[in-house]
Amino acid sequence: MDRLVDSLLKVADLADMPDFALGALAVHPSRRLIAGPDGAALVEPRVMQVLVALAEMDGRVVTRDQLIRRCWGGVYVAEESLNRAVSELRRAVREAGDDPAVIETVPRVGYRLALAPSALADPAHAAPATEAAPATEPATVGPAETGPLSRRLVLGAALAATAAGGALLYRATRPDPAQKLADSLVAEADQAMALGTPAKQKEALALFERASQLQPDRAALWGRLALARAQVDEHADPDAQVSPATAVLDAARRAHALDAQEINADAALAILPPFYGEWLAAERRMDAVLQRDPGHVAILDSRALLIGAVGRMRETAAARFAFADRVPFHVAMQCRLALTHWFVGEIAEADRVLGRAADLWPGNRNVWIFRFNVLAGTGRSARALAHVEDPVGRPPLPPPLLESFALSMRAALSNAEDDRARAVASVTALIAKSPGAVVIGTMNLNLIGAIDAAFDVAHAYFLERGPLIAALRWRPDGEMFLDARRRKTNMLFVPSTAPMRADPRFGPLTEAMGLGRYWRERGIEPDFRRIA
Repeated sequence: MDRLVDSLLKVADLADMPDFALGALAVHPSRRLIAGPDGAALVEPRVMQVLVALAEMDGRVVTRDQLIRRCWGGVYVAEESLNRAVSELRRAVREAGDDPAVIETVPRVGYRLALAPSALADPAHAAPATEAAPATEPATVGPAETGPLSRRLVLGAALAATAAGGALLYRATRPDPAQKLADSLVAEADQAMALGTPAKQKEALALFERASQLQPDRAALWGRLALARAQVDEHADPDAQVSPATAVLDAARRAHALDAQEINADAALAILPPFYGEWLAAERRMDAVLQRDPGHVAILDSRALLIGAVGRMRETAAARFAFADRVPFHVAMQCRLALTHWFVGEIAEADRVLGRAADLWPGNRNVWIFRFNVLAGTGRSARALAHVEDPVGRPPLPPPLLESFALSMRAALSNAEDDRARAVASVTALIAKSPGAVVIGTMNLNLIGAIDAAFDVAHAYFLERGPLIAALRWRPDGEMFLDARRRKTNMLFVPSTAPMRADPRFGPLTEAMGLGRYWRERGIEPDFRRIA
């Protein structure tokens, strides 16, 4: 047994490990799955390595040093790494339906399993027969003839097929562990999506993907994956081998193959860009989903953004206020709620919403930037400048972005031509590197009175015309920049850009963009025309 403890157990070795029972639990090393009477838990490879290393000792004590040699190859790791792995293992045991004390701590020595592993002979121990291993994981295999586990564990693998045969009876009397785990993954993904950062969105996508792989026959899971992919499309990697749109369409197709009416798959297709130049078609797609599900929050949010993008700001406000209380812990929607209060002149309420958001999510990039926008857009340039220059609570942001913000606020405060020229140069240089900066850049150019520069940016961004078009790198290596599919127009209708709307060049600009055609086809006038 010492040979086993001292040798390295690799992640790849888990694929050849037979399944075994541990009290009320069924352990499936190859799938990193622990199933029990209350559900199932999918664990990280290192956590499963620790469990297998403990199981190999048939209930005997394994020292901390032995576990580190067996699972980490003896390299130096912080004590916290092993502590965390054991903590995660206990959490998984509890989630599956057994006492986490089954992993017993031996003070100042190590750990042992309070129950020795045994054959997986009870049908109630089997993982559900409908469960599918994730596509990126090795499939479950039979027992290895010379594997490191004890003879009892090898016997358990031989009996696993018999146990799986009784899984249908088990599911008739107990909740489906795979479904419970998939639902848990979806709930965790929803929480990650609500935080709104690119890293959390990537984490959420991985969780949705794991859920759909666990139960590939559930249309609702593919629909949720399609919707999540559509919602994060804007921040996707433009160099990815599979385009964001293709990934959305693939998940939606899988959902519709199982259920032609899957609502979230329809919602994903409804919000998939481009919107620019196709506002009416996008509006109709979203309205079709809302006819079936009037309370679909993702569509309500996207539609509120869409109608703001075509200058219907009062409708945007009414729509957002109607569902805002349903999403109190969604970062992006709370930030957009604050902006909506600003749009309708409720500055104190905008400050209150952003203050609450800053307390809930300190250091969040979205909250910090939206706070700057509201301060700058409401004539509080000095406070906006202090906000930029104060490192306390400021998230990591590119230095050129911070410099552009600071120079714009200094120009707004001084109204000096030299300061204005420096700010304009900074904004246009920033936009040249990232066309996505056009939104804030356009607002800041209006705030400092650089209206000519604002129109130059607009002509380049929306129409690919004028002196700045060479600077806006839309098509590196022949491929269109991701943001070019999502050209945003909302900033043209916010309070900050009133100087542009009052300029005679604004009408021809919106006509050339196709907004004039939208207003005629829709039979409406944008708010700024009705107010004028």
